[in-house]
Amino acid sequence: MPRFKPYSYEQMLMIPVDLKSQLQPGTFEFALNEINEIVGEMGLSVFDGRFRNDETGAPADRVSALQKGFSTDSLDRRKEMATPQWIDVSKLSFSVLMLLEHPHLMWFPRNWPGNELGIALKYNKPVYDYFCLKAPDSRTWLNDLVEQAGDCRQSTVRQCEIAVMKRICDWIVYVYCPEEYDKQPFLKWNNDELLCLADFDGKVIADIGSGTGRLLEQVVAAAKTVYAVEPIERLRRFLRSKFSAHRGKFLVLDGLITDIPLSDKVCDLVLAGHVYGDAPEAELRELERIAKAGGMVILCPGNSDLDNDGHRILVARGYQWSTFHEPVDGAKRKYWKTV
Repeated sequence: MPRFKPYSYEQMLMIPVDLKSQLQPGTFEFALNEINEIVGEMGLSVFDGRFRNDETGAPADRVSALQKGFSTDSLDRRKEMATPQWIDVSKLSFSVLMLLEHPHLMWFPRNWPGNELGIALKYNKPVYDYFCLKAPDSRTWLNDLVEQAGDCRQSTVRQCEIAVMKRICDWIVYVYCPEEYDKQPFLKWNNDELLCLADFDGKVIADIGSGTGRLLEQVVAAAKTVYAVEPIERLRRFLRSKFSAHRGKFLVLDGLITDIPLSDKVCDLVLAGHVYGDAPEAELRELERIAKAGGMVILCPGNSDLDNDGHRILVARGYQWSTFHEPVDGAKRKYWKTV
């Protein structure tokens, strides 16, 4: 029988909280704070006499400050919406969202407990019109969010704009400044973690969901042909520029991991980093479809060192795996299989 360390729930966790960030539009606490800021300090001086600390004792928190508080579920929502903050989006105009492309709008999160997206779009009609033009199928749910948005002060609108941009900060980086993604420390993992898995010399290689081409940086020079498959047009342009020295053998294609624009059994090596997992069975079928007999599929999905569903599916399909260290994030898993 295994032995586990005893665990007690009777313990205190010190969690840093940005109180201002917890005041989410659509909550009672947010509305109360808005009223308080508009009409000034609420009449709570009746409580002052209870403290009796004007000459001795520790200073107390003002009741008018405590009443702002934060809703009980806001921390959970913040965790659900957590996205890497690679740039300071508070310095950007909300119009930057007009750089997003059709795939982004089809994948756009629809769960907005505080209706930040509805409020932001209500006061940014050009962005709303752009969304509807780019993704007509999204018009109905976008319109519902806008109709639910009430009248807001400009400061509230800006808070909502920033909240939306923070939630999709990674997408904004991809279409606005992809070079910033290449600077992120978690990409500085040891190249040998990839190079030790296969011989890349003279091989036909496909990188699916290529992004900024991190997996290709150390293998493109030795390869015979490289197909970089990427659904975002801005990233495809970035890839062509970044790997322009290999233009003769470096081909950039528009495609998804579930719909790769290559024929069956054409690649010696099929790579995919941080894209596997949304539809595992369909994705693996497509990755293995384009691999030659005896070829290899190599995945670096960015998952932590845990036996989750995605991991179990890979193992069941015959993938081998090991861990490697990713700066900042720690232990990650990589997978490979000879087809």
